[in-house]
Amino acid sequence: MGEATCIYCRKPNSFTNEHVFPAGMGGDDPNFILKEMVCGACNTGLFSRLERELMRNSPWAFARQQNQKVGRSRGSKADAPRFVPSQCVLVDSDGRLLEAALGIGGRPKLLPQVHIKGRELKPTGSDVDELFGFFAELDGLLIEPLYLISKDTSSGCSEFEIQHLAWNERVYEVRATTRVPKPPSAGIWLESLAGNDGQEAGWPRIYKG
Repeated sequence: MGEATCIYCRKPNSFTNEHVFPAGMGGDDPNFILKEMVCGACNTGLFSRLERELMRNSPWAFARQQNQKVGRSRGSKADAPRFVPSQCVLVDSDGRLLEAALGIGGRPKLLPQVHIKGRELKPTGSDVDELFGFFAELDGLLIEPLYLISKDTSSGCSEFEIQHLAWNERVYEVRATTRVPKPPSAGIWLESLAGNDGQEAGWPRIYKG
């Protein structure tokens, strides 16, 4: 017999255990684990990312959040399953779109955030301690250099554009722009605003996801 190869890439790479079903779907049952059949490159580099999307951004992820109080981790690391749709917002009485996340049972929770209208700042959030923690973290990011991060997939593969800003005593100025395959660990992400059509719902906002 020849050397054993991965059933997906057909290469003789090192094998790792592969779940037939994702662990979040009950795939930890030893009867549903492939051994000595799938290499680590395919398992971790490809299928782990696919499973993560399935478990966090799909109809299955929504149903899982409705019915499971904790995810796969146990003990001190136990946490609720996450449902991460492309966008989740609530509308307040002023017509502002407030960034939110869905918690256990699908209950919405406001993320700590600040809305900007001219010189007016409007902070909001579901938890006061989280909001003050957000302010402290934001204060640490607004130093030189300040990194603004945006994702670009136009080339077919993900790249990240990083604007390096510096304070000139009045405003921030762009000092350099770079493109990298991996974003920095700290910075402010730039995304298009929902409702950004000149209406109040499109006020610029900074929030922590």
